[in-house]
Amino acid sequence: MSEDIIINAVSPKVRYIADGITKSFSFVFPIFSDQDMDVYIDDTLIKSGYSITGVGTSEGGEVIFNTAPKNGKSITLLRNLEIKRTSDFQESGAFRAKAINYELDYQIACLQQLNEQISRSVSFPPYSENAQTVNLPAPENGKAIVWDNNGASLRNSNLAYDDLEQLMLETKSTVLASEQNVISKEALAKTHEQNAGASKEEAHKWAVGTIQEQPNGSAKYWAEKAQVATTGTLNESILTNCITKIPQDIKLELVDGTLTLKAGSKVYRGDGTVINITSDKMTTGGAASNKKFFFVGGDQNIYFTSHVYSGDTAPSGTLYVGDMWYDTTNKIVKRYNGSSWEGSYSLPICVYTTSGSEVTSIDQIFNGFGYIGSTIFALPGVEGLIPNGRNTDGSLNNTKFKTSRVLSQTNESTYKGNLAITSTSFVASSYTEYNEDENFNKTSSGENYPWCFCGGV
Repeated sequence: MSEDIIINAVSPKVRYIADGITKSFSFVFPIFSDQDMDVYIDDTLIKSGYSITGVGTSEGGEVIFNTAPKNGKSITLLRNLEIKRTSDFQESGAFRAKAINYELDYQIACLQQLNEQISRSVSFPPYSENAQTVNLPAPENGKAIVWDNNGASLRNSNLAYDDLEQLMLETKSTVLASEQNVISKEALAKTHEQNAGASKEEAHKWAVGTIQEQPNGSAKYWAEKAQVATTGTLNESILTNCITKIPQDIKLELVDGTLTLKAGSKVYRGDGTVINITSDKMTTGGAASNKKFFFVGGDQNIYFTSHVYSGDTAPSGTLYVGDMWYDTTNKIVKRYNGSSWEGSYSLPICVYTTSGSEVTSIDQIFNGFGYIGSTIFALPGVEGLIPNGRNTDGSLNNTKFKTSRVLSQTNESTYKGNLAITSTSFVASSYTEYNEDENFNKTSSGENYPWCFCGGV
């Protein structure tokens, strides 16, 4: 051990996610002996199969595994000292700097350990008006812990889990009955509309009339009832490996052959910067009938083309003024001006079809996801669930994610496979599959693959 250890202001815990290759994992806090280090793989305390370096040094050291932990495993290194005194200073005895430094170092390390443990406990926020000692109630099978009506103490819930499950089944039954009622009422409304003949007013009442106009309820009335019944019933405990939310930033309207990008829309450039649309932008068809991609410039002018490209080098060959190219190296959409590629435009926001002078259909709106050339992209705000095993009771354990920037994946050759996404990456993977029993995506070698499948190409 060194003459003196410096106890820096660092947490006595560090956590890693294994990649299946790395054996050495560093820690930056000091330990006084090998026994001071607890090593966890996931939630299991490991007592052997590794060695420790850096004992007795201020800078910490490394835990070196004999065999690299499997990919996706959580590695936690935690200093765990026995809280005790390490020396006893005798009356009128020698007062040695080395002994007192060691004793103080050890006690400060114990305080850091206690602070780390306290940080994982449940506590009131500092601004709480009701900060007080709160005791947990005695455990009761299947009960949840809830606050009382005064918000001053905790108690066991009146409703057991089995009762809650029954309530969910009853709610589902109610929703299904409401949906069936909607179908029946829609069919009845259609029959009345067909039989009404000259009585358009009667058909109107059955289709969209108020409850005062149609006491038995119109199709619109029952549809609204079903919507209310299903609000808030999405149960993520039975969902996994899926997209749960796609942002609706692009707002388009097609009326009488005119396509309008509505004010208030938000579109993205390839580098993630935002173009906020402050006024309606309108376009109609052209001389030719074909499919076109819709773009926005930094000046909020709108641009259209049937020819789009992507890649790290500029397209060559036969090109036309107005062609668009996504420069994947610089993450910029550029426009061909007849001699060179220039500007910085948005990623495409939709694909639409024209016939003569009119827009006839909006074929795809790129909310959340889109493509240009051979590049697919995901926009900020996409949310989903990554399968992450099962809980001890067998229920699904998922990791939620949300994209915070533009993600893209370019395939330069013909390819078929799955699309997988996390909050920071978007890839095409041909060698993975979902294991329902374990609730993990797996590689061909059986290792866990911590991504969410969101489609295929």
